[in-house]
Amino acid sequence: MVEELDKFLTNSFDSQYALLINKLNDYNYSFEAMFSVASHENIQAIAVINYSKEGEIMTLDIIEQRKIDQLNIKMFSGLDLGYQQSINWLKNQLIMA
Repeated sequence: MVEELDKFLTNSFDSQYALLINKLNDYNYSFEAMFSVASHENIQAIAVINYSKEGEIMTLDIIEQRKIDQLNIKMFSGLDLGYQQSINWLKNQLIMA
């Protein structure tokens, strides 16, 4: 599914953009998916909203695995009004680009 997402993003955006991942459900990424997700060259920033400790752990694992790529990722808590905070942060990141 990550390949489908990458294809969609490539066909949809030809300039800088940001992603909001609203992680309502807990799920895991395969090892290969961890290294391909968020690899599109035009991604300026990624906000991840987590609603559980498991979601936070998975997000931190991806950030750690991709540390060398210096991805601009920030986590937010869905339990602490993280949605609006994440939108504001993403807008700010795109302005600074």
